[in-house]
Amino acid sequence: MMRLLPSAPTSGRVMLLCGALSVVGCGSGPDPAAQTTAFPGPPAEAAPGDEAPQTINDSAVASESADREPTATESAPADPLDPGGVVDITGVNLVSTDANCSTRTGEYSSMVIDVSNGNEFQGELSITADAGTCTLVSNQIPNHDISVDADFANDASAVTGAFSITDDPTVNAEPTELGFTAHAVMLNGVIWEAYPAACFDEGPNPIGREAVGCGGNLLDHPWRYNVGSPENAFSLDAFSAHVQPDGLYHYHSTPQALYEIDCNGTAASPVIGFARDGFPIYGPCFADDNGSIRAAQSGYELQTGVRAEVVGFTTPYAVGNVTSSDYNGQFIGDYTFSGSGDLDECNGMIVDGQYGYYVTGAYPYVIACYRGTPSETFGPP
Repeated sequence: MMRLLPSAPTSGRVMLLCGALSVVGCGSGPDPAAQTTAFPGPPAEAAPGDEAPQTINDSAVASESADREPTATESAPADPLDPGGVVDITGVNLVSTDANCSTRTGEYSSMVIDVSNGNEFQGELSITADAGTCTLVSNQIPNHDISVDADFANDASAVTGAFSITDDPTVNAEPTELGFTAHAVMLNGVIWEAYPAACFDEGPNPIGREAVGCGGNLLDHPWRYNVGSPENAFSLDAFSAHVQPDGLYHYHSTPQALYEIDCNGTAASPVIGFARDGFPIYGPCFADDNGSIRAAQSGYELQTGVRAEVVGFTTPYAVGNVTSSDYNGQFIGDYTFSGSGDLDECNGMIVDGQYGYYVTGAYPYVIACYRGTPSETFGPP
């Protein structure tokens, strides 16, 4: 049973986490036709003093070949892992819908390449739980190849980050704005960000070609560029990610990893990550009140007509890369929350008693605000 929350008033192999995550196939890129491999559920609680991780009896193992076709999923026979071993989740699609981060404790790893330059990376992710807090420590290398169908100005590199969230989030009466920071971490250790640092007529670049200069001091700027708009010149790879100047690889828009892209199956999407407030992030698919599996619909709508002026800000017009003075989706302010979809203003809903955010193909893509209390120990970066 699902319901919408009421709106608030006005150089080597990379190994990634599989074990308790549960996965569909293994490889180096998204493959909706991958064969499902169901992994065991949450490990049994260890006896006091026994810190050895549970043996995982099934795992899809990534190909050893460094010259593989980067965009093809590589399925390998299930291979038992040694007790205490790191679980390889290269190219996996997840299947578990468990909303509790603590059931995923373990060490995970992946092996990927940057297809633009041939650099090889080992992804590393550790998930631990203690006293109601779940912590993910990652070098933020994904479990799939980098730069697929893209040519980034910056080279990817490992950037260590630690992300702590509550294991028992509570829905607050009022939502909290996102802030200018990492907003979620996916279960391959890569962060997701809602905002670019570019707003119309802000920063050092020519008007209509802004790239920087609109940070956390301008969170209320109505004309921040929408990374997901095809009208904009943001360079994203096949997984909806790109690389910052410091080498950090991260997702924007609709992340294309860790879940089945289409909702044509018989199962709801898995948990693919956690927001800064501790609530789970699901892929796009859920079971509606009729029992049908379908994609969750955003409650935001693109406004129509000519953009209205907002006092204190220059209203976008056709100049540089801006194609129109009309609402066309190039800016976040082109959208308004109408409540017409399945999801609330933060892009979440309650299904079977569990609140969570859902990936959508349209704005706001993953999260638009926090329904819970955001963690203060979520990063860097």
